[in-house]
Amino acid sequence: MRLFTLAATSARPLLLLAVLLSLPTIGRGQALVAPFNTQYKLTDLGKLPAPIADLYSGLCFDTNTTMLVAGASNSAGSLMYQVTLNRDSAGHITGFAPGPTLYKNSPFIDGGPQEGPTGVLFAACFNTNQMLQWKPTGGLPPDKTILLTPLGVSSSTGGVVFIPAGFPGAGGMRITSFSTSEFYSASFAPDGLGTFNVGPITLVTTIAGGPVDFVYVRPGAPLLGAPKQYMLVSEWSNDTISAYQLDGGGNPIPASRTLFMNIPGPTGAQYDPITGDYVFTTWVAGASKVVRVSYTHTNSSTGEGDFNGVHYNNPGMNNGEGWFLGGGQAPTVGCAPPARTPHEKFAISRAKQNLLHLPTAPYRGSARLLGPFALGSMQTRSPVAKLTQNGPRPDATNQMVFNLGSRANVAAASDGSDSTGVVGYAILVALLGVVGGALLWQRYSAA
Repeated sequence: MRLFTLAATSARPLLLLAVLLSLPTIGRGQALVAPFNTQYKLTDLGKLPAPIADLYSGLCFDTNTTMLVAGASNSAGSLMYQVTLNRDSAGHITGFAPGPTLYKNSPFIDGGPQEGPTGVLFAACFNTNQMLQWKPTGGLPPDKTILLTPLGVSSSTGGVVFIPAGFPGAGGMRITSFSTSEFYSASFAPDGLGTFNVGPITLVTTIAGGPVDFVYVRPGAPLLGAPKQYMLVSEWSNDTISAYQLDGGGNPIPASRTLFMNIPGPTGAQYDPITGDYVFTTWVAGASKVVRVSYTHTNSSTGEGDFNGVHYNNPGMNNGEGWFLGGGQAPTVGCAPPARTPHEKFAISRAKQNLLHLPTAPYRGSARLLGPFALGSMQTRSPVAKLTQNGPRPDATNQMVFNLGSRANVAAASDGSDSTGVVGYAILVALLGVVGGALLWQRYSAA
């Protein structure tokens, strides 16, 4: 365990023996907890490729195909790398390509990197209680280092996060103290040199568990959706990730803390702009890793799921509705999460040939809507539509009709990543052939 009572005077790399001898008693297993384990899936992505050292910092997505993360975090020799992501046909991260690129020197980094205004990268440092900044056009060393202790942050941080668009306090900076579990709001302003002055800093509240980074939960997430808004916090000391409801300023409400997942040594917490998955890094001596948490794909009359940016309810044969999340957008520079289209509602009506009611605002990004097979009780799903940027808008009522009983429709909508519709129809034709042959044989044998 990182001994946060000694954090002000002892670096985490010097406490590795303590890590091994005083393992945390909370959540040593790696698992989602009820009820979240019914709506989410945990995937272990393993270790990052060499030469990234063990003991990972936080992370961020700088493009759709790469992320930034540091090894040997909390040490003077920590280095940040750009890592190329391997994704499956649905866009989910499955692993990492070899040969990451050295990106920045990141001494004592803990939480972060996070992108702020004008593309400047920010990170918090343990146990120096500093904040690092790198210009988007700068070199390897940090362009600015700020000591947070004189500004009122208890030593030592911790994490630094910017509130994304669509949440209360959007654009604001928030800082955690790992050592005291305190949560701060920080003002910042350009310093005229391409970086930022920080302060004043205000203590907002105290949460739990030795927090490092945290991520704001996007609209439509199962069990964490409207009308309330949430964040997920990496609690290193507790070996847990917990969900907190937000107050009117985008800050966590301590009394709302709900255990989301057990995982040893979580540090980083980030939102995948392609799939809406949540990605977490860990700081565990000899066993640091990366994991992702995805919405569970279900096909029941009450289930929830997502696919390439669409979150939907009730995707079975009955009527349903859900939220379009605006998946598939790429950050233009650095690690800022792309703007999302919040709470755009759609509905699926089996009685009207799966009438899709589109929201009034233009769509952002692209996504595929999954629908039922429309063959009685055979509720196999197939992609039946591909929604592209700023459209489609077939008429003034914002409605689109798909005839799921047409093989041509399903086949035309498939992009090769899901052949369920075609295979299903082939099976149906084969079954009809067998039944027809049996009937003919019975008739002629009786004759």
